[in-house]
Amino acid sequence: NSTEDIVMVSPIGYGNEKSLKHRLTRFMIQANKRKPWSELFYEENFKTPLDENCNDEIAQILEAVRLAPSAANKQPWRIVKSDLTFDFYIEPGAYMNEKNQKINVSYNDLGIARCHFKLMAADYGYKTKWFTKDNILDDKIYVGSITLEKGH
Repeated sequence: NSTEDIVMVSPIGYGNEKSLKHRLTRFMIQANKRKPWSELFYEENFKTPLDENCNDEIAQILEAVRLAPSAANKQPWRIVKSDLTFDFYIEPGAYMNEKNQKINVSYNDLGIARCHFKLMAADYGYKTKWFTKDNILDDKIYVGSITLEKGH
């Protein structure tokens, strides 16, 4: 018996970039306003923002994550890079409010960001491995890690 509901909305089909409805929707959810690198990606710990001018392939992979859609444009994910390992975290308190209820869609949002990471990594010829480890940094919620390895 669970008292939790799984909430997820996912668009399907092909968008019409020119429609007024599409432009209005993007404006309402502030789809063009994305968090800067310094708030999303870190090197070794949460005190050191990752340099946007790091390895070009890695930068492109992380940019795909930065541009990933999220509910109410919250972008609740944070990534800490150590060599070719990327630890995925969720910001606590990244809830949507709906009819006086807090709805946590952070894990769904992180799943979309993780998908963007893996797809872009594959495009650059990387194999990815998802795993979990004992890793607690600051007050963020650790979810899992991805290692990158160049495919053969």
